[in-house]
Amino acid sequence: MKARSAIVTALFVLLVLLGCVQDEGSLPENQMPRTYLSILEPGTIVDTTDYRKALRWWGTDLDGEVTGYLIRWDGGWEPPAGTRYDYQGQIYSFTTATEDTFDVPIGGELATRTFTVRAIDDLDLVDARGPSQSFYLSNHIPHIEWNPDLALPDTSLAAFGFGWRVTDFDGRSTVSRFKLWIDSDSANARTVTDTVAAVRPEDFPERVDGDHTIHVRAYDDAMAASAVTLTHTWHVRWPQDARWLLLRQFTAEGQVDKWDRVNYRAMLDEVAGGSLYEIDMVTGPNFATTAEIEPLCSLFEGVIWLSSYIDPANEIKMARNLRTAEEGLKLYAERGGKVLLIGQSLLGSDGGLSDRFAREALGISEFFRKVPVEPGEITTTSLPLGRNEYVYYAAGAEEDSLRVFSSSPQTEFFPQPRSPASGRYWVRPGTVRRMSGRETTPDQTAIPAYVGVISEHGAGTVGVVTCAYGRLFPNPPGQPDPAQLQEGFRFFREVLQP
Repeated sequence: MKARSAIVTALFVLLVLLGCVQDEGSLPENQMPRTYLSILEPGTIVDTTDYRKALRWWGTDLDGEVTGYLIRWDGGWEPPAGTRYDYQGQIYSFTTATEDTFDVPIGGELATRTFTVRAIDDLDLVDARGPSQSFYLSNHIPHIEWNPDLALPDTSLAAFGFGWRVTDFDGRSTVSRFKLWIDSDSANARTVTDTVAAVRPEDFPERVDGDHTIHVRAYDDAMAASAVTLTHTWHVRWPQDARWLLLRQFTAEGQVDKWDRVNYRAMLDEVAGGSLYEIDMVTGPNFATTAEIEPLCSLFEGVIWLSSYIDPANEIKMARNLRTAEEGLKLYAERGGKVLLIGQSLLGSDGGLSDRFAREALGISEFFRKVPVEPGEITTTSLPLGRNEYVYYAAGAEEDSLRVFSSSPQTEFFPQPRSPASGRYWVRPGTVRRMSGRETTPDQTAIPAYVGVISEHGAGTVGVVTCAYGRLFPNPPGQPDPAQLQEGFRFFREVLQP
């Protein structure tokens, strides 16, 4: 009896356990979330409205919670970067937001587009019944025309700035993309966002001189193209074997300017001989836009911009072009280019390059500024130099030292730049004597004064001298003395052939 009773008890316990396991396995399935849309007229198309749509949606889940939504528009819409989600062969955007404003790409003036939204619950179950709503949308096509303030070229190198103007009845801010291509290669069109852009060497199919046509088309936020595509045909030249770009900024015809031409030519022949492409910055047009500078420079290993004896008209034009070129020159140097700038319109209070350029590209944070030295007189530097005094490299003196020679009304001096920049052409301590024969300058050992600098900027090099070379060297009798030019050769080599 006892054995039979024990067997019955064991069977009862086993049945109870089996019943418990069976109960755990019969939990209800996860229920699909439900999605709602603020504007919903099933089976109908909402009347014509603007292509910019503001929509709200929300969702519920009876046995959990909604963790996000899948949203999409048909008709060429693309999800924002990083939100792409594929569901049943269609592309959606995943979001946790419950409202948004959309610029719906309708590609023209009128189109029907459908919006769909689906909730996702905490077990990643998607609402297969998510609502869709169709809208009849309208748009105004943008208008584009060449900017008359930027001249179209007849001939140029394979880098030139073009500008255009756009209008749109929906608002100028709705036009933010432009496609640019050369000749018939529209399949490889480049998209830009500004109304000024430069053609670049890589825009051309071949590096061959000849006529080419630029095409520019505007697109608004609804991805509607302008009815007009701008075109311009011009002759494009390539620098062929030229390695260096020389920008000549010479205007004066006096003796000092002649000295500069002789000096510079000797230095260029020594350092970059036979491989120069020259542009006359005095007779030629101004740079149209900063967008063309880096592409232009990229055609060459280095850029040399030389000015001579100060001339008011020349200096104004040089300063204007420097302001336009500044950001492009920095970018060019950062990418490995070599830049050499020499002139009296470069830096400081009267210079075309900004103090920011001086700090970031050259390591110069301050200058010896203009201060009064005698009643009614102003000098260009707080070094105690007189009205008709400036400094130059003295042949036979200490390497890289300077001394007074003649007037220098706009030369800027500066302390030793920050590393990795280094100063060149320094005022030899205690030896700069005023031409009037009065006292010498104070000892500059603690704060040396420089007019030249060489800086490693990015992967490239930038060299600057704030005084024309005709003022750095004594007046040469006829041909320049090779010994006097050695300092110039050394500086040119350091910048252009580091």
